[in-house]
Amino acid sequence: MIWDKNKKYTYADYLEWNHVGYRGMEILDGVPYQYGINVFEQEPIRFSPEVLQKILGNFFDQFRKCLKDTPYRVFLSRSIMLGDAEIIPNIVIMKDNDDVIMVAELAASEKHDRLQQYDERKIDYWVLYPDSQCISVYSLNRGKVYGNGDEIPVAATGCIFHMKDVWELPQ
Repeated sequence: MIWDKNKKYTYADYLEWNHVGYRGMEILDGVPYQYGINVFEQEPIRFSPEVLQKILGNFFDQFRKCLKDTPYRVFLSRSIMLGDAEIIPNIVIMKDNDDVIMVAELAASEKHDRLQQYDERKIDYWVLYPDSQCISVYSLNRGKVYGNGDEIPVAATGCIFHMKDVWELPQ
């Protein structure tokens, strides 16, 4: 697709992209993003979409196990409202009453202004870095980086997220 930097993209554009098969698209302040990366600033993705999906699947599975028997639910690519913008983080954790408590996205999402918006709503924000096999966790405007093998406390849930198997991919 050829992107026009002078155009302010709309929800109608978003619907058209989904109709023709573009995945991972969202619009913030009229700017299109794909998998959390501003399309005007995209760098080549090192991993294929299939590998990224497997990594996200591993994260989802770890969250599902961690949150079993709690009032929290985990979703892949669930649409949520952030102010007046509809966004689709890669992973969303919600309490039964549909309060969003945490989102996780692939790296490069930090390039735009979500961190402040999540912080204002007391939503934990995790950024996944497949290249270095680490995660930046932002909670109430404080950030910490966790590496492969670390255990991460999932703030509101009381669960511990185990990273040891997340980055392993089937051959």
